[in-house]
Amino acid sequence: MINAAKAGLGLTILPSPFAQPYLTAGTLQRYELPGQEMRTVNYAITLKGSAVNAVQQALVDCFKKAQWHESL
Repeated sequence: MINAAKAGLGLTILPSPFAQPYLTAGTLQRYELPGQEMRTVNYAITLKGSAVNAVQQALVDCFKKAQWHESL
C-alpha cells in the first residue's frame, strides 16, 4: 500500500508508525479528512499458549512508544 501511494496510484490509510518516516522524509503527505478524526485500535495477538519472544516484544514496545507520542 505504501509503494502504491509512492507511485502516485492513490490514497491509503496507514497507522502512524508506518506513515511517519515517509511524512518526515517528505515522500508522502498527510491528507486531512474534514470533519473526521482518524483513530486506530490495535491488538497485539499471538497463538493462545505461545510465549512472546524478544523480537515480538520489541515490536510491541515500538507500537507502545508510538501510541504514547501520539497522545502528547
